[in-house]
Amino acid sequence: MKEIRLRLMAIALMAMCQGGMVMAQSILDNLTFPAPSQWIRPVGTNVNMRKSPAAKAEKLCTIDKSCLYPVMGEQGQWYKTRDSWEQGLWIPQGWVSKQVAAEATPEPIKPEMLDRYFGWCKTYEDWSEWIVSPPVGKHGLTLMYITGSNAPHYDELWLGKQVGNVFVFKYMVHLTIYPDADGPEKNKLSLEKETVDGELRYNLYVGANYLKEQMHGTFTEMSLDLTKFNDKMIEAIFGDEIRAGRTNWIAVTADRLSGRFTKYELG
Repeated sequence: MKEIRLRLMAIALMAMCQGGMVMAQSILDNLTFPAPSQWIRPVGTNVNMRKSPAAKAEKLCTIDKSCLYPVMGEQGQWYKTRDSWEQGLWIPQGWVSKQVAAEATPEPIKPEMLDRYFGWCKTYEDWSEWIVSPPVGKHGLTLMYITGSNAPHYDELWLGKQVGNVFVFKYMVHLTIYPDADGPEKNKLSLEKETVDGELRYNLYVGANYLKEQMHGTFTEMSLDLTKFNDKMIEAIFGDEIRAGRTNWIAVTADRLSGRFTKYELG
């Protein structure tokens, strides 16, 4: 039964990619991606994000001076901010003292920052990678793929859009990619849904035509080609999240895509 369902989803997904399905209106038509209007950068080292606007409040994390952080509010001498990930760790919003943070403007995002992997690696058991696509499909949306050892879910695919000098990602699915670079089905593209520990996950099976060789630190590997995605593929993967109104949030600036934040210590 599972095999039949997988074949049917594969046929449907292939038809979407080839323009075989026509829809009067796309669920992607009215998506919005509000971007923060104010940003700060930590000044100095060991700048702490705290649970409340007080010097003795609980420390949530130490934030990186090579990155920008969105301002979500102010109270006295404190900025309310958040970081969707701090070196791969998912954390809540918090407060940063104005004494150790300065207002900043996101730098322009350059084409060479896109469609390439960035990452950091402390040990073989503690690493993270991410890649952001250029605009894809008729709606000009952007995809970000995150994988790593230290995130709550190792593989995540995000849907967003570039707003000025910021990529705003709003929808996320847990995704596992099964590449088949040497198989006979070069155009293989099938999607399977499953529930693991109460969470919806997607398995994406792809052939050689949806893969390309990309650098990962010091080595190359066949990886999913995000530039091959179109609107129908995006609808198939993110449709459930969009219709249910399940949103997440990550804002990515050039700092994350410039290499200043990233590092590889192991090959």
